[in-house]
Amino acid sequence: MKKLTRNQIALLFYFALISFAVLLFASRSSFLYPMNNWDDSNSYFTMGKSMFRGILIYRDIFDQKGPYLYLIYGLASLISRTTFTGVFLFEILFGILDLAGYYKILRLQLRKETALILLPFLFAVTFSSFSFYWGGCAEEFCLPALVWTLYLLLPRLQNKTRAPFSCQEVLTAGLLCGYVACIKFTLLGFFFAFMLMVLFRSGRVVRFLKSCGVFLLGMALPAVPWLIYFGIHGALSDWYHVYIYTNVFLYSTFGAASRGESAGQKIYALSKILYWLFFDNFQYFIFIAAGMLFMFFRRGADLLQRLAVPVLFVFTFLGIYIGGAHLPYYAFPLTVFAVFGFLATGVPAEAVYKKLRRSRTDKKTTSALRRGAVATVLCCIAAAALSSLIVYALSPNSYYLSYTKDDVFLTRFAKDIREDTVTEHTLLNYNCLDCGLYTAADIDPTCYWFQTQTLAIPDVFDEQHRYIREGRTGFVVCRDDYPDFITDHYEMMDRFHQVMGDTQHDYYLFRKVK
Repeated sequence: MKKLTRNQIALLFYFALISFAVLLFASRSSFLYPMNNWDDSNSYFTMGKSMFRGILIYRDIFDQKGPYLYLIYGLASLISRTTFTGVFLFEILFGILDLAGYYKILRLQLRKETALILLPFLFAVTFSSFSFYWGGCAEEFCLPALVWTLYLLLPRLQNKTRAPFSCQEVLTAGLLCGYVACIKFTLLGFFFAFMLMVLFRSGRVVRFLKSCGVFLLGMALPAVPWLIYFGIHGALSDWYHVYIYTNVFLYSTFGAASRGESAGQKIYALSKILYWLFFDNFQYFIFIAAGMLFMFFRRGADLLQRLAVPVLFVFTFLGIYIGGAHLPYYAFPLTVFAVFGFLATGVPAEAVYKKLRRSRTDKKTTSALRRGAVATVLCCIAAAALSSLIVYALSPNSYYLSYTKDDVFLTRFAKDIREDTVTEHTLLNYNCLDCGLYTAADIDPTCYWFQTQTLAIPDVFDEQHRYIREGRTGFVVCRDDYPDFITDHYEMMDRFHQVMGDTQHDYYLFRKVK
């Protein structure tokens, strides 16, 4: 195995520094926050840690994201089952992968020094955005696959490189696509656009068909471990029903898709989404817009090179939003296109730098080179520090930094459960997605609908009500409301009025009466 050089080790350290500095304030998984109280992340955490306790996802418990996401959270739970320490470390690791890909992209047109200095700001404007949300979303763990696929594509969009894609490049893109497909398949629009680029660069139909076969092979390989896993347990139909059927035919229909819109109405609805995305995430959308203009009007570019980035953006956007559902973090994969805005910023800076160099008459000396290297290092450190301040100033999560653990209901409710040595430590989460008590109290779910899903099907409340009527769990945690018949088997143990920014909820903890 080839050893890393000093420069490569230094680069990895720099990427780790940027990832840590940005995520320290951007993600609620960070140790600076009392806890990541996002219901989605807690749901993934519960699903993930349950996998490592012998509970079969999709068959025994329900959540509709892909299995690789739960694997990541399951591995994180091996570091800590009651905190998001492991999740934070995985976020840093995936951030390093993002940064390494972005660096490669920037280096296609920029000097090393310019790329290194721009990198922290690119990371800061994307991770401080509203679409990053609270940290730990599925899109965050898909982003490296998009970044590296983009890196595979860009050499074919250079002015002088117009050769067809190699089998190795197409296979790698297929592998990354397969990984994403096993997390959140709405992002496959990006890879569809990638294959369009392969088609236009293939030249011959036979070559493109061969590329399609190689891509599909790569796409299939990441699914093989899960085919074996679910096949051994006789749960392939559960995997299909929850991950494919539910997402396509149930989950997406709570939005615009259920209203029978015409094509014109759909275009109007998508245009409105894009309009608000631009203003809600202005700090990186401005770079996306600038980058598209930069790539479109590049001197000497052919038609494909001019249209490639807009086509990639459109198909990625459509893949995410065509189903009608839209939540803030859905837009996070679009941040990958902000790198073109930083290319647009860096190219003029490179031109100025070259002019300054030509105007100098003194020869380069060893001491001058050393001074330049020291100056670059200092600029990089300053850029990393400034990126952290940018996130602190812009992140929608910053207000939560002032909260202590005692300001969050989870701390008190978890303590209530731990101190009760008589009642069985089982839990039902009612009237909201996983509020975090499974994590804080380290409890594994025993009910298929262990949380109240946002799906428009009666099974969720029917099953949860049956569990409450029969007193099948030791504790029940409810948000804002609870069924009247809960007092047949349970007594209220604690309640907490939780204020979180502009929102507030009442949480109730019930204990089973013996």
